[in-house]
Amino acid sequence: MNKRIKQTVIDGTEIQIYVLKAQIGIAMAQKLSGLAATFLDKDDKGDISLDFGKVFKSLSTELKAEELDAILRSLLSGLAIDGKDVDYDEYFAGNYGFLVKVVTFALQENFGSFFEGMDILGE
Repeated sequence: MNKRIKQTVIDGTEIQIYVLKAQIGIAMAQKLSGLAATFLDKDDKGDISLDFGKVFKSLSTELKAEELDAILRSLLSGLAIDGKDVDYDEYFAGNYGFLVKVVTFALQENFGSFFEGMDILGE
């Protein structure tokens, strides 16, 4: 299996995304890091956690519509639902609650290790 493919099931629907290539992902992580830093938590063991749902909410309120759209389209390029490629605009029209869940999954898969790495560096 292609290591860039990540799959999950959300609300009984099979979701498949491609994680971003490094150049695009690093640039996006840099943009997200300022917004996401406020949502980093450590547990009693010192392990870091990040609520990517809150990160998405922050993105949707802090970014201009064009910036948010560009991020969503990048994160969801190559999206497949139940094994079929879907058109982003058509599939998520009126289905924004599900979009939030899918984007939260995409953010976790693309940037979870980035924020764990920040913790290792003591950021």
